[in-house]
Amino acid sequence: MLRRLHALPRPESFELPEQELLERVEPRIESAPIDSDDKDFLLGHLDRLSAEIAYPAARLVRGDAGRTAIEGV
Repeated sequence: MLRRLHALPRPESFELPEQELLERVEPRIESAPIDSDDKDFLLGHLDRLSAEIAYPAARLVRGDAGRTAIEGV
């Protein structure tokens, strides 16, 4: 049943709001009680990930658990 649901075309009668999925990550890393080297590593990884998904035509679409898609790539 879930497979059939995912196969349906996207409804055009409404739009879901876009979300900046990574906006809360940096403050959480900064406030984490971890070593500064680990914070630097995680923040660097976050920067690389943010750059990868910032492709102008790409849009993250949050799906059900375990399924996130990047549209427009």
